[in-house]
Amino acid sequence: MKGFVWAFLLFYVNGLLSFEKPFIILVCSYNNQKWVEKNLESLLYQNYSNYRIIYIDDCSTDNTVRTVQQYLKAHDPQHRCMVVQNKTRQYKLANLYHAIHHLCADDEIIVEVDGDDWLLSNSVLSQLNELYQSQNIWMTYGGFTTWPQQYHYLQAQPIPQTVIYKNQFRQFYQNAYIFLALRSFYAGLFKQIKKEDLLEDEIFFTTASDIATMIPMFEMAGERFIKINEPIYLYNTGTELNDFRRDRHGQKKVSNLIKNRPPYQRLAKASF
Repeated sequence: MKGFVWAFLLFYVNGLLSFEKPFIILVCSYNNQKWVEKNLESLLYQNYSNYRIIYIDDCSTDNTVRTVQQYLKAHDPQHRCMVVQNKTRQYKLANLYHAIHHLCADDEIIVEVDGDDWLLSNSVLSQLNELYQSQNIWMTYGGFTTWPQQYHYLQAQPIPQTVIYKNQFRQFYQNAYIFLALRSFYAGLFKQIKKEDLLEDEIFFTTASDIATMIPMFEMAGERFIKINEPIYLYNTGTELNDFRRDRHGQKKVSNLIKNRPPYQRLAKASF
């Protein structure tokens, strides 16, 4: 009888440890017709069940939406992917803000994937789920493999404990890569970023969304994040739409604005 009880407890504990947390893969896309198949294939065939995809087409001028719809009709029988089609161009930050605030529950974990990028394996969500089993993990960052530049791996820098303790993320990021994909975080954490901190002249920043959102979340999370030390994301440098090509001046301007804004206070506990 005791053996049965121990076996049951072991089964129960293992079940708790392997619990699938809810994920949302949030795709912001503009004129990515060429990359739709690679992008969606890597998302739809994850070896994971408790997730959904929100694909936001930001008023593309090519056939991105039609290509997405055709691909989903053939490859998404479970209707896992929701397609949002903007009537006017919003840019990534506004798309993230509106989707997370209106379409995502606080306890869902957002995984950012650009429409011209893709995940490197079908086990990415399973890997993330293992990390988020800890109550002390609210967000992740890491590094990516570039393509087509011979699969160069760029890894984010670790954040020193002194930066965390002194809440100096705004100073540290000026000389360090800390916002690299794959980025993920609880929707409830994102929702505590003040809208006015994402705006200039009452308009959402049109570039540098990673800096604008990750800095406040790092500050609120304190040490409750983790850096992923292996490439699980492919960053496509074969497109002219990347921010570092499209608007270097805008990136620098937003970076300076954020650096000079007051930091967020660390949250005592999660509300998600």
